[in-house]
Amino acid sequence: MTGSEQPRGWRNQISAGGEPTLRYYLARDALIAHGSGAAYTDYDLKWNSAVSVGTITEGSVALSLRWGHIASPWWGFDPEQDIYVEEVHPAPPPPPRMAGREVFALLGARIKVRLYDAFLQGQFRRSALRYSFNQLNPLLTEAWAGLEYRTPSGLSIRYLIRWQSAELRSGIGSRSLLWGNVEITDWLGN
Repeated sequence: MTGSEQPRGWRNQISAGGEPTLRYYLARDALIAHGSGAAYTDYDLKWNSAVSVGTITEGSVALSLRWGHIASPWWGFDPEQDIYVEEVHPAPPPPPRMAGREVFALLGARIKVRLYDAFLQGQFRRSALRYSFNQLNPLLTEAWAGLEYRTPSGLSIRYLIRWQSAELRSGIGSRSLLWGNVEITDWLGN
């Protein structure tokens, strides 16, 4: 109905049936600036650098900003973490009860240099479809924007819109991605 190319089935996917994967991820966050003023004028600006080796081998640098009514520590703000539900640092404690609710806008961007992606380039098993390094864009960019709401009890609701540049240099799969997600978390501490 849509004129899309017909899929050829599971046997034609990269590494049909799956492969063992391993990934080591190391990241560092640092606060660049923090400001606090009248109601809803708090802000945190931070940068993040990361490197991973294994299934995905890449290095990246990100810049993130949040602005609004903020009571949680800056290190609990991590919108740059978006790959396969990775959480590399502990969740922040809920804000002090007297701080009330947090409501803030957030935005950021990241640049990645990707050297290897097992999901596109294959790994150990024979694949009907496999991309060479020359068919991929090694330099990727991402951007995000959204809103977050946190209660003093630790409940958090975040809505994010994300964009990523194309991973393939040409062909039907060469397109940037735009998607949104809603994240709901709750702090289960004492």
